[in-house]
Amino acid sequence: MRILRAVPLLLALATSGCILISGQVLVTYDLPDITVPSPLALVPIQIDLNTVSDYSDHKSNLKSVADEALVGLVKNDKAAPLSVQVWITPEQTSYLSVDQVTANGILVWGPLNLAANEQRRVDWDASAALITKAGRGALEREVKGDGKFTVYVVGTGADFGFTVTEGKFLAIINAGV
Repeated sequence: MRILRAVPLLLALATSGCILISGQVLVTYDLPDITVPSPLALVPIQIDLNTVSDYSDHKSNLKSVADEALVGLVKNDKAAPLSVQVWITPEQTSYLSVDQVTANGILVWGPLNLAANEQRRVDWDASAALITKAGRGALEREVKGDGKFTVYVVGTGADFGFTVTEGKFLAIINAGV
């Protein structure tokens, strides 16, 4: 009986063009392999989410960002402990020093502490534990904004070198029309 009462309402909504459709979309941005051989090396990674069809197809009806993560395989290439952090700048930049990045960027993720020669796969859950509150807000602003920002993966320690492979920036966006 309830279904029969709901039919006229559903028909009225359908004929008026007022159908509510919403859902979540996983946006995946593949990062290039990153090699940071020393404390003096810095690799800016220009991100443009508009090049990802799952993002560009839903950007106009993006309501919010449900979650985000930075995942991949991180390897300490040296025989000394290392801490890895991820910073972003809201615009596309090409800073040449860690000091420039930390003065102008936002710490998004980390630190991930690795022992000498340790290799660790960072999955969604591990990434969630590493994302900072300020970083989560910054990533959400970038995803909801123009979708363009720069990622810097930096290390801390006396002498370090590391690689990041299979890296991805992941975001679950809530979209509706």
